[in-house]
Amino acid sequence: LSAIGLGFLINDAILLPLLAIFLVVTLIGLYVGMRHHGQPWAFILGLTSAVITFVFIFINTIVAYFGLAGLIVSGVLNIWLKTRSLQN
Repeated sequence: LSAIGLGFLINDAILLPLLAIFLVVTLIGLYVGMRHHGQPWAFILGLTSAVITFVFIFINTIVAYFGLAGLIVSGVLNIWLKTRSLQN
């Protein structure tokens, strides 16, 4: 990162707010999807996974990875629910 002028991103004081911003953007996307297809499951899973990721990122990285996996699953579930609602 320092070779391209982004060496400041290695600092955790920069990375933690960026993580929070991207988690909020993800949750906004899941909320918009929930309003579209009417099923709260993807948003609930995403919210739970975002909290787990943010809380455990410095405590236990293995648990944080499960939170990240939950975010991926919630995104896929959101897409599946949206396509299912379009077919009906």
